[in-house]
Amino acid sequence: MSIFQFKHFSIQQDSKVHAVGTDSMILGAILTSSKTIHNLLDIGTGTGVLALMCAQQFSTPKIIGIDTDNQSVALAALNFKNSIWSNRLAAIHSSLNDFDYSEKFDLIVSNPPFYEESYFSPDENRNRQRNSESLPLSDLITQSKRLLSAAGCFWFIVPHKRKHETEELILENHLFIHRVIHVCGKPNVPTRIIYSIGLTHPDPITRQALTIRNNEGNYSEAYKQLTRDFHNRVL
Repeated sequence: MSIFQFKHFSIQQDSKVHAVGTDSMILGAILTSSKTIHNLLDIGTGTGVLALMCAQQFSTPKIIGIDTDNQSVALAALNFKNSIWSNRLAAIHSSLNDFDYSEKFDLIVSNPPFYEESYFSPDENRNRQRNSESLPLSDLITQSKRLLSAAGCFWFIVPHKRKHETEELILENHLFIHRVIHVCGKPNVPTRIIYSIGLTHPDPITRQALTIRNNEGNYSEAYKQLTRDFHNRVL
């Protein structure tokens, strides 16, 4: 196992579970809430990194990470146990469609599988973690609506090329976009898009952009400022 060291916690990683990446780092650092969060759900928790970033940011009494992969759930449970927030975190083996809970969630986060047809591995676990047929975008949005509290928000990240598809699904499910963040790998090269959506109508929609690296390949000041509370080193 390798270890990804954050400022206030560490993530043990296994070659059979999707490793910590920039997408989770950005999503975990940029999400916010103006309301008190009583419970929080991380869909497709993997190593548990998003749940742990949320535990650092919010004093939420209950944070649940779910995943369909047994090895991911075991690894997330280990990382939760090793953190200072272990009493607030739980890893559960469940699909999103089968998951049920006695209360609605005030905040839901997800870094879902992206590579619908472009990534195939001999390892079936890796295929499930990397290919979105295991968690279709339509299911992600529909089921998240089912689990959201009336004033709750769902934060997730998708490839920029799926912008129109995503926004159509949000509209079809009678949800509202609260925030949109266009993420560029380098200046003017959009790669990802982050959404915050909910059941209530925002006024107005907040739109912003984030560039990860400059043209020389160095981290941008915006990225360094965004992630400074999480990285354990100076970028």
